[in-house]
Amino acid sequence: MDETTSPRTLNEGLLAQEHEQEQGQEQAALERQHLNEAHEDEDLVDPLGPEETGDPSVVASRAWNQHRSRRCLLCASLGLLVSIALVAGLPTFITGLVHDGIRGNVVIDSEKADGFEQFRNRSRTGTTYMEFYLFNITNPHGVLQGEKPHLEELGPWIYTTYQIRSDFEWNASADTLAYREHSYYVFDPVETMIRTGGRFDTDKIEITTLNILFLAMDAVLGKFWWYEVTSHTIYKTDFNRLFTRKTVHELLTGYKDWVFGEIPIEFPGLYSNVTQDKDPHFLQKTIMRVGARNESEVYQLETFQGMQEVAIECPFGTNPLPGGHECSTPTYPCCASKKAKKVPIWSTEIVNGVWDRDANRVWGTVGEQFAPGLHPDETVIIFNDLISRALKFYCQDAEAVVYKGIQMYRYRPVPELFMNATERPANARYYQFGPRGFLGNLSMLEQGAPLQVSLPHFLEGDDSLIEGVEGLSPDRELHSMVIDIEPILGQTMVEHVRAQVVGQIRRVQWPHHRDVWFPHVRDGTYVPIGWFDQVSEITNEGVSEFRMLYIAHDIREGIYVVGTILSIAFAFPLLNAVRIHYFHEHHFVPVFATSATTQD
Repeated sequence: MDETTSPRTLNEGLLAQEHEQEQGQEQAALERQHLNEAHEDEDLVDPLGPEETGDPSVVASRAWNQHRSRRCLLCASLGLLVSIALVAGLPTFITGLVHDGIRGNVVIDSEKADGFEQFRNRSRTGTTYMEFYLFNITNPHGVLQGEKPHLEELGPWIYTTYQIRSDFEWNASADTLAYREHSYYVFDPVETMIRTGGRFDTDKIEITTLNILFLAMDAVLGKFWWYEVTSHTIYKTDFNRLFTRKTVHELLTGYKDWVFGEIPIEFPGLYSNVTQDKDPHFLQKTIMRVGARNESEVYQLETFQGMQEVAIECPFGTNPLPGGHECSTPTYPCCASKKAKKVPIWSTEIVNGVWDRDANRVWGTVGEQFAPGLHPDETVIIFNDLISRALKFYCQDAEAVVYKGIQMYRYRPVPELFMNATERPANARYYQFGPRGFLGNLSMLEQGAPLQVSLPHFLEGDDSLIEGVEGLSPDRELHSMVIDIEPILGQTMVEHVRAQVVGQIRRVQWPHHRDVWFPHVRDGTYVPIGWFDQVSEITNEGVSEFRMLYIAHDIREGIYVVGTILSIAFAFPLLNAVRIHYFHEHHFVPVFATSATTQD
């Protein structure tokens, strides 16, 4: 130090240096403030590095922020990865379980398949029964005088039904299963009494109805002997010809009348209940597709009772007497093929451009199972053994129903099934030449009897049918044919196969005999004889078995939703954490972090 320098001068110099240092710090603070303001719109500041400031609090704050940003980045990354795994992995695993469960239920590829026992015995997880309603004609004498038939609906008579399959034969290379089937029903007096309000507890109740056996004799005997036999032996009056009194049991299972006491003429019944050794379902195997290679083919029929095309022994002239002229009407194919053992049931004309181009073809399923994953826009084909033809069903307006907690689609017959040959020329092959409302002519199937099949009470039928008799009141809920299908499995959970058998009365003229039968009846009137409802409903046990698949399916769908939401929820924090981490690594910190540090 210079000796001439005074202490006062020295103090002033030190003060000046301190002042300059304070001004430098203030200038640095102002620069930081200006820099913060410059980056305020971007929510970021660029402070001087800790190496430049030397401020321990700033260094500690930045280190803490960097640590926090790494933790946020790690947590958000883990959350997103878990969400992605949830969406991609777990549903795939559950989907595999669901698919295995579906496959085990619908693909009957061995006796070990989950659905085999139900396939073998439909009563295992389903309640199956028949309801029969018959129409009692209360004014038969009035009908002969020209009155409309007055019908009294009686019933229902309840029968428990059994459907047992056996003698299974798998062909793995063809992906088919052949089996025999025996179906029968047993009268349930208790349930009948309950359903009829205590009125009936037996099926031995007699009713007055059309004499179906008499009407069929025209085809069986030929017109010559039809007149001779009925006029001189068993049916000598118009009343006895046109009407009969039979029990419910006889009408359902069949009965015989005898000509000359020796020649039997048999009516097979509206719904025959035959023993196993006479059951055509048992005598000839049915073959269906298994669907092991293609699940969309499950239960599709290859043959029915050994037939790929439906055929039957011609009923016309089955009991010809000398001089008879059986098969005088060439409408039916067997009239031109009498030498053949079996003839096609329906016309053999092939009509292109329609879904049923071959009327005699066996195809579709029997109605209990369809392809899994059924969509309401799809139609299904059911082969109906009562009328031996394929029927097309659709889900009108995606009609959905719920039964015991199971969501299903309701399918009904397509309207074109009920059109006559004028409305839909292709229906001429089913001999639908009368009014609208019939599903087919049963003459070939019912020993030549002039019978038709329709929906109960002529639902979907022409108004003339309903107006031709008294006592009918068609109701869509009570009389429609419906099947309720669970779409995941493609399995029918509830079905009501309803059908009505109808006869027709006509005047019959015999010019050579100068005779007329039924001269005053309303010519051509269609008279319902009875109708049935074949019911199948899944039991609580069946619902429990199915619900496990249902729950797994719902869990899978729920995981997709939750996983997607979580992925979105974690994606935004992850992006923010990456953003923060990036700026920390490059000496940028958010404004809120800097502000919090400077406040300390």
